[in-house]
Amino acid sequence: MSDRSIFTRLPVDVWDLLLDTLPLSVIQTLRKTCIGGNITVSTYLSRRCDTLLSEYFIKPAMLLRELSLTSSVFSGSFALWVLFRLSCEPGGIDIYTPLDYFPHVVSYLIAEEGYDSVRPLRPCLSGLDGVGAAVALQHSSGRVVKVMKSSSMCSLLPLASFSTTATMAYITADASFCIAYPVLSEQRRSVLNPLRLLEMQYPPPSVLDVIKKIERRGFEVREHEYSWRRETWRHNGCAGADTECCPLTVRWFGDSLCARGSLRTSLATPVHYQRVSYLNLLTALWWRGGMSCGGGCMGPDEGMSPGVFTMPRDLLL
Repeated sequence: MSDRSIFTRLPVDVWDLLLDTLPLSVIQTLRKTCIGGNITVSTYLSRRCDTLLSEYFIKPAMLLRELSLTSSVFSGSFALWVLFRLSCEPGGIDIYTPLDYFPHVVSYLIAEEGYDSVRPLRPCLSGLDGVGAAVALQHSSGRVVKVMKSSSMCSLLPLASFSTTATMAYITADASFCIAYPVLSEQRRSVLNPLRLLEMQYPPPSVLDVIKKIERRGFEVREHEYSWRRETWRHNGCAGADTECCPLTVRWFGDSLCARGSLRTSLATPVHYQRVSYLNLLTALWWRGGMSCGGGCMGPDEGMSPGVFTMPRDLLL
């Protein structure tokens, strides 16, 4: 049977309805079946991304060029909406930039995209969240874009310190994506980051606000991943060392536990605006830390301090 008979006889809106309901892992498998599957899925994902970008930016292609040149990424609710096909649109778009390129990106949005109202966001938590500065820019249309400056030349560093695992995902200007906790996120589950909790256990008011926001997007939020397993398993529910959410597992964006891919078809000619990108040179490395799982957990009973660092990718290969 030809690709045409499988993938092109159904109208586009029918494919949209079908793909809206499928987990991302299934969609990624579907696109690997044949050329027709690759084109159908890639068209669906890229159109979803491009549609939202066109609502926020006058010249989306030029913006993507600037973000590529500055090694900046999209994250937060925008990445969630695109990758997990949430029904409610995000309240804004979040852009994360390397340390030195923050002024350039903010100036570009003001000069070229008409975002004329600039408001500083909350100060960073003594640098612990990897954010050196943050501003919210508002357009006359009411659209809001937030720009966050990493405290290093790795734009991914703040993502490793997010309050919940659900938003630890990003999309690059060339449409590549990376999801740090794909298994949890596919199940619409999210775990709190001990780094953002008081005594690694208690959420402060700022984190409580984040929890409410994530729950409105259909995610269930808990302090520990193993609490879901304890509802059905008789033992302590610990998944073991080197698993996705283990407090002792050393993780980084791009490791074997991440889900990676592209919104575009592999048949498309990639656009490269520069030879060297900090996204190719640097990544964010972290371990969750926090309280041990109990029982036979290898973690210390009193808990393990979380850690977040910028790391050259060459050292992790």
